[in-house]
Amino acid sequence: MSSSILYQILQDLLEKVEMIRNDADETLRKIIQIAETINEYYLILSIDGIDPNLASRILAEIGDIKRFETREA
Repeated sequence: MSSSILYQILQDLLEKVEMIRNDADETLRKIIQIAETINEYYLILSIDGIDPNLASRILAEIGDIKRFETREA
């Protein structure tokens, strides 16, 4: 393959990577926006070192915290 074709392929692939990154950023913004509607989000966010991204991920993993009867559950 000629160099010009390879450069075009590289450029196309880089554009795809950029589109995927933009989609991921927008998805994360939506996830955080939804998490902000849940009270426990702010409790998790109040822990030192936890940013909105991590707080929303923790919340998604825990689910409804009320399903735990005690802290030992």
